[in-house]
Amino acid sequence: MNILITGGTSGVGRCVVECLTKEGHAVAFVGRNEDRGREVAQSTGATFIAADITSATECERVTEVFFAHFDQCDVLINNAGLWTQGNLIDAPVKEIEDVLAINTLSPIILTKYFLEHIEKAVDSKAQGSARIIFVNSLAGLNAKAQRSVYFASKWAITGFARSLSIELGPKNIAVTNVCPGYINTELFEHGGYPRDASDAMDPHAVADAIAYILSLPSEVQIGEITIKPTKYN
Repeated sequence: MNILITGGTSGVGRCVVECLTKEGHAVAFVGRNEDRGREVAQSTGATFIAADITSATECERVTEVFFAHFDQCDVLINNAGLWTQGNLIDAPVKEIEDVLAINTLSPIILTKYFLEHIEKAVDSKAQGSARIIFVNSLAGLNAKAQRSVYFASKWAITGFARSLSIELGPKNIAVTNVCPGYINTELFEHGGYPRDASDAMDPHAVADAIAYILSLPSEVQIGEITIKPTKYN
């Protein structure tokens, strides 16, 4: 399969790149950190596309670069994310805008651009099917104090994924909303809220779940899946 994943230079994204390249898929990944991107590309054989997808223009460029290298996209995995927390009244407006840009707007806009190619290919029978996966969060299904902005950004993707699934299912394009719980990644540090996540879930568990979804027959869709540590409440 030809696959694109965003946020592939660290955390869950990097684990997914490593997992899917080992399985023999042709993987391209997007990230802002060029040093990390080159290192991941060298160690996995995946194609690195340096971009800041908080920009709609960059989302369009990523689409163009991908389809210049690959004749089709079988799987689009929207994974990039940014953390924030705290009382709304104390939240800097710039931080709110950044979180919504990467967590909500970028996956919607990138999906729009990719769908222009995917739908055409599936409609013309150039490819039989496709999948779109959103690496969301349990935050997209629940509510918690001092998390309003982050949870809002994730709830938006839950609604988007569920609606898109209804829209695209008849076209043989499956949509899956993957909602992991507490994961041991650099998400909190990157957002400016470092914490000890050593007791959290290994990100490889999410990568394995995505690999399983891709192993299913094209006529089978997992609409939504939650993944969390056994002791997580």
